[in-house]
Amino acid sequence: MQFTNRTGVKMNRCTSPKWLAVMVCLALGQAAVAGDGTWYAGAAVGGGYVKDDAPDSGWAVTRDSTSTGYKLYAGYQIMPNMAIEGAYADLGKEKFAWRYSPTESGAGTIKVKALSLSAIAIAPLSGNFSAFAKLGVANLNTNYNESWSQTGYAETLSEKKSKAVVHYGAGITYALQKGLAIRAEFEAFGKGKVGDTAIKSRLLSLGLQAQF
Repeated sequence: MQFTNRTGVKMNRCTSPKWLAVMVCLALGQAAVAGDGTWYAGAAVGGGYVKDDAPDSGWAVTRDSTSTGYKLYAGYQIMPNMAIEGAYADLGKEKFAWRYSPTESGAGTIKVKALSLSAIAIAPLSGNFSAFAKLGVANLNTNYNESWSQTGYAETLSEKKSKAVVHYGAGITYALQKGLAIRAEFEAFGKGKVGDTAIKSRLLSLGLQAQF
């Protein structure tokens, strides 16, 4: 019996390209050679948001699209108003459940992680505050798992998929003493995909950054 669920997944697949990690290393290395800038690194935690775009027509669907997310990042500030930054982020997960008929239902999760490389524009504000905006590329890794059943039959569906997408965001930093700063940030990622369904993901985070 062949079954295609509401997200359009028909079979298990697994891809995990590593090219973006190489890009991050090369770009940061070239930036370091290019000028007398400043290295920095940080960690942040906050609210992740993952939501599928599968149509609900004809299905009774419930979703919980918010969860805890986090990120680790490192960058090189080439000049006072410009930096390049690489990051790894766990964007959280969506929990969902659906019912198509009294005897046919399913439930599962969609988890998204990202490896990104971005250019950052920085604008000083009053006091110790500064604002920044970022634009770059991210490799989204989407992990989908679902259990589906009807009377006398059950199946477990899964898919792991990677996709390169546009990545952008904005935030504010507040400089503390000894090279430390508090950083608040919103980030959005282009749509990932499982089966025939697009997946939206975002991260709102707060963390601590240190200069070297």
